[in-house]
Amino acid sequence: DLNSGNAVIKGVELGVKYDIISNIGINANYTYTNHNNNAIRIPKNKINANISYILKERTNVSLSYQFNEKREDTYFKPDFTTEVVSLKAYSIFDINVNHKLNKKVKLFLNISNIFDSEFEEIVGYNTLGRNFSIGGRISL
Repeated sequence: DLNSGNAVIKGVELGVKYDIISNIGINANYTYTNHNNNAIRIPKNKINANISYILKERTNVSLSYQFNEKREDTYFKPDFTTEVVSLKAYSIFDINVNHKLNKKVKLFLNISNIFDSEFEEIVGYNTLGRNFSIGGRISL
């Protein structure tokens, strides 16, 4: 069935966005997916959540959470056969800080996977542990 092209995927996604007070907002969504086992790496249940805080008029801080339930993948063995394997469920948290210097320049700091969770998105391939990025964006 590998490469059969007959994947049937059905599901539903629910989302909510709400401003708790003028400078604090939440955004969350839940996705339920049902498929006929011809689709790989798609979790049945997935949750994303974010809380955002406007520190000052031009500075925003947000904390994000992502949960992916266990899902199946295809492992390609050295003898050219395949095996269906289960990838474990995982959760990760990220922090993002953005600051607008002016209308055209924005600075950012991102810390992804802040608790250094170990997980696989694709069998046999490592994912990044905790990682940091800092930079700027210029709009012309």
